[in-house]
This record gives sequence, structure tokens and C-alpha cells, in this order.
Amino acid sequence: MLFLMSWLAVALTSCREQAPAGNFVLHGHIKGLTKGTVYISRLKDSVFVPVDSATVIGKSDFTLSDDLSGPEIYYLKIKEIPGDSLLIFAEPGEMRVEGNLKYFFIKNNVSGSENHRLLEEYKEMISQFNSNELELTKAYLLAQRDADSILMDSLNRRYRGLLKHKYLYTANFAVKHSGKAIAPYLALTRLYDADTRLLDTVYRSLSGRIKQSKYGKQLENYLTYLKSGQNI
Repeated sequence: MLFLMSWLAVALTSCREQAPAGNFVLHGHIKGLTKGTVYISRLKDSVFVPVDSATVIGKSDFTLSDDLSGPEIYYLKIKEIPGDSLLIFAEPGEMRVEGNLKYFFIKNNVSGSENHRLLEEYKEMISQFNSNELELTKAYLLAQRDADSILMDSLNRRYRGLLKHKYLYTANFAVKHSGKAIAPYLALTRLYDADTRLLDTVYRSLSGRIKQSKYGKQLENYLTYLKSGQNI
């Protein structure tokens, strides 16, 4: 009986230590997190669906996994910090995320995904556009308070020009990386209200493989919907 119990303990330990299931594995280290639950979710029909979780006790390390058919956006969350999440452009293979619990959702390091690297590159550049938009908005509100219609018209023109420039930059970035899943993803999330011709330009630039990806198919469906509406 003692031998049987020892064998079961070893077997259970082996099961717990076996390699994570799934072709996408996310290793993580969050300094300062010594007790809590981390999990990853994905969007399905506009609803966040948790796909894997890990309990952190003592050590700040964790491993999460899932099966991916291709690159897809996942959200890393900490149960004890509701409302915050880290967007990760997941890819089949191994990825790693590191950060400090105090400002984890603001400053972190994610590696192992080319799509995620490109997304961070895009966000860094687009933040400059967003800052300029904020400044123009503040200036417009002041002009509105002062009833300065001439300045308001001027600021409106500048705002529309900046918005057009931002759309063109996004479209060019997507076309430049048309062989990556980030291209249709940016079109869907950053160009959905832009001129249909920009969306069409991005879609036509996609490689055959990316057109068959999750976001490639969604972009095709979205374009079909927009064009059918224009023909009504």
C-alpha cells in the first residue's frame, strides 16, 4: 500500500509537470506578483472567453497555453486586478512576457511574436498622432469657449488633415507588412471608419495565406458588407 501511494504521488507530480497543451505557450514573470491568478482570454462573438489560467504562489513565474490556428489577439489578465488587461498578438510557438506588477499593464516586455513587435512599433508611431489630436481638441474647446469661429474652422481643417494623415500612415503600414496578420487586424481596428478604398487597398495587398487567416476573412466580410450597403 505504501509503495502504491508513493507511485501515485510520483505519477501525479509528473502529470503536473508535463509540457503545456497547445501549440501556443506563453511563459511569464511578473515581479511582485507572489500570489494570484493569471489567465488569458480571447474574443469570441464579442465576448471574452477565458482559455487558460495559472495560479501563482510564491514564485512570480507562470505558463499559459492554447491551440492556435494562426496569429490572434489574446488578453492577459490578473484576477486580482479586474478591469485591466494586456493585449498580446499571439502566434503559434513560445512567447514570453515580463514586467513589474506595479505598472505591468503600462510597461512590459513581450517577445516571441513578430506580429506583436510590429504592433508595438505601430502604436509608438501612432501615439504621436494621438497627442497632436489631443492638442487640437483642447485648442478647439478654448476657441469654442471664446466663440472664435475663424479659429474653430482653422482647427477643424487641421484636425481633418491630421486624421487623413493618420489613416494613410496606418494603411501604408499595413500594406508594407501585408504578409503578416497585423495588416488585416489594423485595417479592422484602425481603419473601419475610413474611406472604403483604403480598406480595399489593404485587402488587395494581402498575401494569399493572410487572406485566409482569421482577420483576413473578417476584413473580406467587412468589405463585402460595406460595399453591399453602398449599392442599396
